[in-house]
Amino acid sequence: MGKRVYKKKKKTIDYKPLIASLIIIVIIYLINRLIFIRPLMWLVAVTLITIFLRQFFKMNKRVMILTTIVLFFVSIVVDGILVTVFKRIPAFTYSVISSDKVNIYYSPGLRVWQCNKDSYKSLLVDQFYNKGYVCDVNDIVTIDVNSFLSSVIENYDDYGNKYVKISGKISKKNSQVSIEMRPYIESEIKVNGYVEFSDSIVLKVFFEKADAAIDSYDIYDDITIIGLVKNLEGSTGKYTIYMDNARILSTTNLTDFGITVNSEASCSEKKLLVGNDKQKLYSYCLSEIFVSYEETTSELVDTISSNKIDINDIYSNPLSQETDDNGNTIYRMNGYSVLVCNEETSNDVIIGKSEMKFTDTTCDSKS
Repeated sequence: MGKRVYKKKKKTIDYKPLIASLIIIVIIYLINRLIFIRPLMWLVAVTLITIFLRQFFKMNKRVMILTTIVLFFVSIVVDGILVTVFKRIPAFTYSVISSDKVNIYYSPGLRVWQCNKDSYKSLLVDQFYNKGYVCDVNDIVTIDVNSFLSSVIENYDDYGNKYVKISGKISKKNSQVSIEMRPYIESEIKVNGYVEFSDSIVLKVFFEKADAAIDSYDIYDDITIIGLVKNLEGSTGKYTIYMDNARILSTTNLTDFGITVNSEASCSEKKLLVGNDKQKLYSYCLSEIFVSYEETTSELVDTISSNKIDINDIYSNPLSQETDDNGNTIYRMNGYSVLVCNEETSNDVIIGKSEMKFTDTTCDSKS
């Protein structure tokens, strides 16, 4: 009598848990809203995936729970990928910043900007919080720094954890990443935008990243910034408001400015105003030189030192010009003249009165 042969029964794989989990994930991102059930749906999905994997691996109850927890954390990464690719509201949103028109959803490693609360289309994804305010800044009303700082203490709930656009004067420059603004009153001294600042409250502004544009600003300069009001510190009489993730909205590129000069009663030797190894600016027979732009009047030295204009700008678009036998050129401007010495032999540029002649002053030779 022959031996009976038994065939090993082939193990069947149940794909239902995997299919169900994928359907749940699709539903999560079809629901493009901020509702608490979405993270719970993710938990159900990863639990079903764990059940599916159990068919291949021997898992006791403890291992299944551990696997579910690991997969749940993996799902946060997957959420970030899906949000970035398909521009959706994150399922794992842990904080929302809201203003009149804008919602900002914070999720681990990214934030999503909804620039129109009434529309969930055209969402903007900012990975690793690298960008500042990305929506249209014209949708935010500009607040004068005096008005803001006079009301922020009593109305902090209206500003806290919200983006605010502020216009005012710089009271202190710390670096390319930080400035300070204080309330101020106008002064009888109008040169260089001078005002009198108050010490009772200060707005400390921290930019999203080092911004070279701040190099063209000085103390007393007008500036417009937008940033997130983070917190308030202080007690009666001394307060500090911190603004984070800020960026500069204004510009100091001067395309339209004027220069006015006052002559000395009696001319003396030329005076060094500002310069470097390549170019030196002197004044001759002038007691004062001012630059006027927009509603500001500043001294020429300060305007050049803050990179608003450079030396070459003071003799651009001349009314006329003349050159002597030594290669030196005088540019006749409106109300003053500029002697530009031969660049091959001298670094000097000399600003003087309208009637300045080549023989009035001298060009120093290069060292």
